[in-house]
Formats: sequence, structure tokens, C-alpha cells
Amino acid sequence: MQGQGLEERHQGPLTPVPITPDASILAAADNGPLWTVSGAGAGVRYEVAAGPDDIASGEALRDQLKAGRFLGLLPIVHLLREIEHPVPWTPPPLRAAIVFDDPNLRAMSYGFLRFEELVRHAKAHRYHAVIASIPLDYGAVRTAPATLFREHVGQLSLALHGNNHEAFEFLRVDSDEEALRIVAQSLRRAADFERRTGLTISRVVCAPHEVCASTVLRALLRLDVDAVCLETPLQRRPGIPRLQSLLNGWEPAQFIENGIPLLPRYPLSYSFDDIVLRAFLDQPLIVFGHHTAVADGFGRLEKIAARINGLGDVTWASLAAIALANFQWRRVGTEFIVRPYARRIQVAVPQGTERLTVEIPPLDSGEGSWDVAAGHSRTSVTTPPDQITSVSFDGPFSSSELIELHHPHEGSPQDVPSPPQRAWPVVRRILTESRDRMMPLRRRQPRVALD
Repeated sequence: MQGQGLEERHQGPLTPVPITPDASILAAADNGPLWTVSGAGAGVRYEVAAGPDDIASGEALRDQLKAGRFLGLLPIVHLLREIEHPVPWTPPPLRAAIVFDDPNLRAMSYGFLRFEELVRHAKAHRYHAVIASIPLDYGAVRTAPATLFREHVGQLSLALHGNNHEAFEFLRVDSDEEALRIVAQSLRRAADFERRTGLTISRVVCAPHEVCASTVLRALLRLDVDAVCLETPLQRRPGIPRLQSLLNGWEPAQFIENGIPLLPRYPLSYSFDDIVLRAFLDQPLIVFGHHTAVADGFGRLEKIAARINGLGDVTWASLAAIALANFQWRRVGTEFIVRPYARRIQVAVPQGTERLTVEIPPLDSGEGSWDVAAGHSRTSVTTPPDQITSVSFDGPFSSSELIELHHPHEGSPQDVPSPPQRAWPVVRRILTESRDRMMPLRRRQPRVALD
């Protein structure tokens, strides 16, 4: 993360810290150093020009580490990492994706987004684009865009974006039964689309309008969806699942409700500084927007790709691949310890490992139940609130093991009835898609001055 320029909008002027002969500058502004370190070992000393603020009503501690507000807390997080366990965790690698909500594969373009141009630009500027498509649209797909997606899996992939994409579709679901029917239909539509096209859709759901009711989150878990991808709950908007604890929001993902992982994503239109801070916290770097983000060209994509690629060795990938690598690990003797932040992770097990221990992070609130599978073994476990729960497996192990967290009452989408058929979702989708596809045409129309 070194060499990054970040904006700090601290209330009042920041007075530079004094520099001692043995001090190194860790952060500086135009008027002098703001964060220094001196000494070594037990005598190390950090000096910072600002401290954390008092936590305001409705605020979480994590709110003080975001774009424009970070200097008071970042040095403390850094210090805590320096004094952690003698065998520190190895974090997930830097992983990134740029998500476009809504486009479908009925044509080689969708609104301002032209898929061939997107592929060329992604290759040139080293990024991966995820099309969060609406399952209602999966019934009709053209051969040309499907072929393009198959031939360029390094640059393009698909994820789920709701089911019918009605207004606040996932927020207005009152019962668990209704939620199961909606989610099961979206998964059946996805599976049928995959059979017909040979494409793969990540089982990660980007909820429409960034809102999702608890009933839907529970349904996603029971129907074996890998994760939900939403704006971080720190945004505090109605309809976004709220993290209960003031100390949440620091991990590569957060297990919410009764266990669905929440992968945080970030609007493409917001400050890029927050991407740097998320990378510091080992969180996936998922930014999102709509086809209108490229209405004036691909310049914004080029800038965010350059900012992310400048952070180090970045793996650009589908949302499924990002989730699969979302874990921390460390090795103590012959024990290999893994802490997953996804329901499925693919782990490279070192030679000589005699015991594989899975540490399940606590849920945001309440108690969780899991069937934990590793290799050919499977065991059930209950996770108490706010506690890490460990499950161990004895070897031998293969060089690569798939570790899975299953809901004890997991079901199949094929066994869940469909919701009642209604004409409105189709009509609404025709109207919204027509609007999106007409936008470039309206922009090109000349304006006529009337006397």
C-alpha cells in the first residue's frame, strides 16, 4: 500500500509531528509528517497527528476508516497487526472485479456498454468485468454474445442480479416461504441458462437496489448460494443489512443473519481512496456501476483499474473465484489452520500437514449451525454468538482441499415451487430494457432550435 496518496478531511488543521533523528515517516502532508515511527522491538514508538474520534450515535468504529477519514484509526490498526499472534495470519491475495448491474446477452451491447469494446479495454488495462444479469432475462440469449463470453473468461463473467428485478424486489419479501420461491426460481433459471449456453454464472447474488430483507438472506443460505454482494452495511442506508456490533466490518467478509457471507462492494462513482483502505484490510476490491458509467467512454474504468493494479499483485476474477479465495491461513507445526470468509474455499495444503483446522468466524448476531466438509470428512457444529468455533480434521490430505460450510437444512431449488406467474415483471423489464437501450440513440440525436 506504500506510495498511495489519500485525502484526509479532518476537522481542523493537522499539526505535523516532530521528527526525531531515528524516525521514519509513514505518512506526510504538504506541511510535514503526520505519522512517524521510531525505535524497534519493544521500544517502537508511533506518533500521529490525529487520534480516533468518539463514536457517535449510530456509528461503528469502522466508520472512522474510510475515504476522507482514516488517519486517526489507521495507525492503531497497523499497531495491532504488529503485536498479534506469534504466527500471523496470511491474508487472502488482492482480488478485484468491476461489476455492471443489469445487462443481458440479447445483443452485443447493452445501452452504452459494448461487450467487444469492454473485452479489448479489459485486456489492455488488466481488469475483469462481471455482468450481474437478471435471471428473468435468461430465457433469451443470442449466439454472438454468448460466444464472446465463452472465449474471454479472463475478462468477462456473469453473476446473479435478483430474479425479476422489480422495484426493491428483495426488500419486499415478508415470509421465508416467499423468499425461498423467489431465490429457487432465479437459481433454476440460471441452471437452465448454463445448460443451453455452456456459460457459468457465479452463485453470488448482487441484490437489486442494494437492499435485501432478512427472509431473502436466509433463503440464499438454505439454497446453497455462495455469498451476497452488497454495498457495505457501513453505508447505513435503509434496506441494507445492519451489522449489530460496533466492532464489525473489518474482515474480508461478514457472516450475517444465520450465516450468508456478505462480500462488500463499492460504487464506481465514489472516491477511489476507499479502495486503498479496503485493500489494507484484505477485503475484496469489488466496484460496481451500470452501463451509464461508460456513457462518456471507458476513462473511469481505466482510472480505477490503474489504481487497483498499482496496489500490488492483483488477481482479477469472477465473483465465484473471489469468494473461493476468501480465507486466511497459518501453519503451526504440522497443523494447518484456515479461517474461511466464504461458504466454499479452495485451499492449498502444505506437505507434512497432519491436522487441518477450520476456524469459523462468528455470526454478526445470534447462533449459527453448520455442516463442515473437508475432503471426504464432514462434521456438524454450532457457533455461539461472538465466538470463533474450531473444527479439526485429521490427515492425510491432498495438495488442494475444498472446504465447504453447508446449512444443516439445505435444500434444492428443484424442490421449491415457483412463485405465482405475473405479467407485470415482464412488462416492467421490457420498459426498463428499452429505456436503457435507447439511451445512446437519444444522446446522438441532434438538438433542433425552435424560434
